[in-house]
Formats: sequence, C-alpha cells, structure tokens
Amino acid sequence: MKILSPEIDLLIRSVRNVREAGSSAPDLFESVRECRALLEKIKPVIDGRDSIWSLWIRTERGQLHDFGDYEEYRDAGEVESREDFESLWRMEYPDEVQWRRLRVVHYDSRLFFQFDRTLDFNVDLASGMFYQLDPAQDDARRLVIWLLQAMRDEVRKFVLDPAAYNRDVERNLPLCKRFGRVRRRDLWSDSSEVIRLDDEIGAEGLGRFRRLVLDLDENATIDRMSLSAFLSYCRICYEANDYGQLESSMTPAEMYRAMADNRDEGLLDLPSDDAEAFTRWYRARRGGGHPFEICRGGNRTHISLYVLERGEGWQLRLAGFSTVRAVETARMAIALSEHGVPFMLESPEEMLRMLSGEDFLGIVPEDIPVGYNHGDFPKEDRIHSYLHLYVIEDICESLPGSITWYSLDELVPSGDPAGPG
Repeated sequence: MKILSPEIDLLIRSVRNVREAGSSAPDLFESVRECRALLEKIKPVIDGRDSIWSLWIRTERGQLHDFGDYEEYRDAGEVESREDFESLWRMEYPDEVQWRRLRVVHYDSRLFFQFDRTLDFNVDLASGMFYQLDPAQDDARRLVIWLLQAMRDEVRKFVLDPAAYNRDVERNLPLCKRFGRVRRRDLWSDSSEVIRLDDEIGAEGLGRFRRLVLDLDENATIDRMSLSAFLSYCRICYEANDYGQLESSMTPAEMYRAMADNRDEGLLDLPSDDAEAFTRWYRARRGGGHPFEICRGGNRTHISLYVLERGEGWQLRLAGFSTVRAVETARMAIALSEHGVPFMLESPEEMLRMLSGEDFLGIVPEDIPVGYNHGDFPKEDRIHSYLHLYVIEDICESLPGSITWYSLDELVPSGDPAGPG
C-alpha cells in the first residue's frame, strides 16, 4: 500500500485532533500485535520501564498533480498562477523523498506510536482499544494500515542485512534530520547577519569579565540583608545596562517595578531597612512568586539575582545564562564586582566561552523542538545553546566547514550484545 507524502499529511491533519475515549478495530489490532512481534527482531533502547524503537520511514512527494488541484488552490486564494502552485509544492516538499521519524514505545500494556511529531496514538495490547484516533474513521484507518505496513517493510529490510541498512541510513539521511555542532565563533565568521556577542560586550568588557571569572569567590557572603540592600544591588545591575525604560531619577524600587517580574510575594511591602523583617519574610515564603527575577523574560530568557541564606550570612547568585541575555548579565557581574559586592555567578566559565565564541552550538534535527536538548549531546562538548540547520542556512551563504555531524545510533539485531539497550 503506497501513499505519497501530500496525502499522508492530509490524512494526518484529518485525524490528529481526534480524542476518542477508546475504539476497537479487531483486524487493525491484529496487525499491531504482528508489528509488535516483528519489532522484537530489533534490540530496543531501554529507558526505565520503556522499550523504545526508532525507525526512519521514507515517503515520496510524487508529481505536481499529486500535491493537489490547482483550481482548488486558486479558488481558495492560496495561489494566483500555476507558477505559484508549483512554487508552493516545491516549498513544502523540496526533496523528492521525505524522511520521517517513527518512534514506538512499549510501556506496560500500551504501545505508543509517534510519527513525524505530527501523529500520536496508542494501543492497549490487553484490550485491543485504540486511543487518540478512531480506527473506524476512514482516514484514520487508511493511515494506520499504511503506517503499520511501512514499519513492517523497514524492519524486514533491516533484518535482511543490518549492516547494509545502517550504512544506507548513515549515507542518505538528510543533514536537517541529524544532530551536529558548530563553534559559535565560526558561525560569526561565516555570517554578516548574526550579532557577535564579543563585539556587543567589547574587547575591554570581555577582558574585565574574564578577570572576574578567574577571581570569583563562590563562598563569599554578605552579613546583613534587607529590602533596601537588595534593591541597591538591583540598581547596580540595572545601571550596568542601557535600559530605555529606566531613568536615573528613578528610585531603586521604581527601577525594580519597571524591570522585574513583579510577582514579588510581598517583598516590596517590607520595611526598607529592617533586616529581621527580611529574614522572617524569606523564611516564611511559600513559593509561587518570582521576587528575585529582576529582569523578566521567558523560562530561559530572564535574569535573576537570587538571595540565599547561608549560615549566619547571605549570598547573592546572579543567573542569566542564555544567549540573548548573556551580555546584560556579564555587565551586571562586572558592575557588582567593581562595587565590591560579594556574589556568585551561575555558569561563569560557560558564559565566558559563550561571549568569546569558543563554545559549541548544538544543531538539532528539524523534527525535534529546540529547547531542553541537553541530553541529546555529549557532556564533554559542553553545549548549552541549540538551533536548527535552517537557521544556519538562512544566515550563512554556505554551511560553515567546521560543522561536525554526530554518528547516528545504529539499529542492532536483538540478541546482539553490541549497541543500545
């Protein structure tokens, strides 16, 4: 049963939002059971109680007429000419063959399918019930039949010659589907569009930050903490950067209100110079607020100046380890240091590598979201920033020659002591 890429995507869009409580289809369930037995020929990756198999399913884009009907696209206002129609087709399917990741997970009595990150469903192997799609729906049934057959074909090709199968995938899998790395400085050199962090902070600032990192005392503490003291440290941080929303005439509290997250858990209501009141507030906090988020942002794009109780003293911890906030944070660190304020800095060496361009950026496959990808890269590469290949292609005339592509995880026959699992 062969289905071309445009129809596959159309079928997925028609069924992906179905959330049935559970539906049965005895013939399809029998096919699922057969596929599960066939997967046993491949050694799974074991993650806790999960057994995981990952396969690549290749689909073809076909010809222009397989993409759809020109008149329908024109009447819908999506294209104005046949040239537009062909351009749209080539934009959505630039390659003749599309590589799509199929991930199958066996957990307890459930078999979970994730295809191309656009289709998810699972089957209860005990009851035969399908979840997240309704196999009685014509489009869902056609899609599941095709997917199970495609999976069977891939497993059989692997079993026939495992070494040849792995070589084929290694040689032909598109780069946009692979993990890689590129040194940040090399990306700067090959693109005129990217903002260079070393230029933004300047040679003098980078030198001062480097000396700061070498001299940091992570055990240094402050004897006394109060609201006014904390806000004075915030002011030092704010004035280290040219924030347009701040004016020199503003009080530290006004600056804090303009810049911070403002879910302060009652911090600004404390008596200004009362250290005992600050201590009581600190110890009675129930959480849920962000009083120390001094520059608001997203989960990974804010800057915090944490106050931590350490024995009979207090410690400040400055944290703003993201590419878009690194220069701001470095300027704050320099200012605190030059004002003689004891503090510790989150990931100081990694920030220095980032600002000087010596760190690596992790290249993430296009079907995997960029964000929390730490576990996908070797620890020794010290990668903390991630992007997709198309971003590099957009900002560089050609791919930097220094890109390193990681070897793929090979499939291993079950019973083979080598490989994952």
